[in-house]
Amino acid sequence: MQAITLFNGHVGKADYTLDARIEDGSLQIIGHDQGADIIKLYGSPEHEFSYTFTPERTRFLHYRLRQDYLSDDDLLTLVRKLFGGPDGEKKLRQYCRSHNIPFEFHDSVESIDQIF
Repeated sequence: MQAITLFNGHVGKADYTLDARIEDGSLQIIGHDQGADIIKLYGSPEHEFSYTFTPERTRFLHYRLRQDYLSDDDLLTLVRKLFGGPDGEKKLRQYCRSHNIPFEFHDSVESIDQIF
């Protein structure tokens, strides 16, 4: 398994961690938030979520990113460059939707399991 951290920081009154990993050819983006601002947003002190791409969609995402940004970087390097930082999750979601790249989304607080 390959893994990297996309963001690990404090914003407002919350701590945010966003990691990416590839396991069995499948890209997973995993987030964990905690703190006072999270309690205000979700009514719970912690919030976890994940995006999962099938191996086929992982390969397609890598292909699109390499084409769009004229890069030979591996997928995790590209994901860190393009979707790292406090707003990386939003950028990733927007990119995938605009390029019709489906993903599965899970949210622990809101009990959401969806495919986009």
